[in-house]
Amino acid sequence: MGMRDKFFRALGLERGLVNITTANIIAAIVGGIFWLFLASILKVANYGELNYFISVAMISSVVSTLGLNVTVMTYLPKGEELLKNQANRMVLLSNCIILLPMIFIFHNISTLALVFGFSIFTMAQAELLGRRNSKKYFYITVGQRVLQVPLSLLLYYVIGIDGIILAYAISSLLFAYDFFKSLKALNFQFKELRSKFSFTKDVFFVNVSDRIGLYADKLLIAPLFGFEILGLYQFGFQFFLFLSILPVSLRFYILPQMAAGVHNKTIIRTSIIITSVISIISFFVIPELINSFFPLYRETIQASQIMVLAIIPWVISTVIGTRFFVNGKSRIVLVGSIMRVLSLFILILFTGGTLGLFGLAMSVLISMSIQSIFFFIANYTSSK
Repeated sequence: MGMRDKFFRALGLERGLVNITTANIIAAIVGGIFWLFLASILKVANYGELNYFISVAMISSVVSTLGLNVTVMTYLPKGEELLKNQANRMVLLSNCIILLPMIFIFHNISTLALVFGFSIFTMAQAELLGRRNSKKYFYITVGQRVLQVPLSLLLYYVIGIDGIILAYAISSLLFAYDFFKSLKALNFQFKELRSKFSFTKDVFFVNVSDRIGLYADKLLIAPLFGFEILGLYQFGFQFFLFLSILPVSLRFYILPQMAAGVHNKTIIRTSIIITSVISIISFFVIPELINSFFPLYRETIQASQIMVLAIIPWVISTVIGTRFFVNGKSRIVLVGSIMRVLSLFILILFTGGTLGLFGLAMSVLISMSIQSIFFFIANYTSSK
């Protein structure tokens, strides 16, 4: 065991988790700086419009993956190689079906390209996580982001905000080569997938609910309050998205581990503590950061502070929800996700117009807390 591995273990961490988290942190830092830079050069309304179309692509891409990324992450560690190949073919087929009507609805080729690119990239990441190849996951995750940023700036100055979306799609496709390698012997037999239909179905609805909870609020806020309010809201939400790499990384790591029968409570406890501490520190740092570098967004300070606190209930939900997945109780995760999404939408409708950005931010925090409390109660009652 090398010195780095000994150091990580002394902290209650493992190298695989460190690789995954580091990759996501680097990608998030690069992406976060890039999005903050865009906020400084775009009009608030244009910033909101850009996030609107990206939200459309993100929601559509999770529909096109059909929940198969989690299925691969869960069953590939158990040696089900054929299932992985069939899952990739199914995702390719679902993209063809989904993108056809979207051409006539959105008339935006860049958005359609991002739907395809992100769904393919998600499956490539899922394969690496299922194989517990955290080193290669690090390379493709960081590489995709590092390529995306300069390519986005180049295409933005050529074709406008559509160029930013297109660059995201191109960079995702270029680093999804493992997905395309699995399509060499192309056929459309899905026997292995059919045996996992019930599990995949529940995962699909959970994934859709989670993605809707992260992106569909933009689709609701834009028509209700306009692109300018959406731009302000999304600026504050960027802080939440940046911190979200912590629970996301934890889930990516512990799901294949738990599926393989490896349980490490120390890693889970350490991750929850670190996430909570970083969230609280961010709460106090945000005012100075915005006042110093983004004076045009001063009115988002309070909203940004509220939204970073939502990471705490989310990391708790991530841990408990992953345990439910591994134990075959995906239906509980589905119910919790639906509760979060419905409460988020209801709160946006009733608080957005009266409390403004503060109400929208509280909607995020309260909805995350509702899901966390439900999971905690469900876990307690099911373990008795």
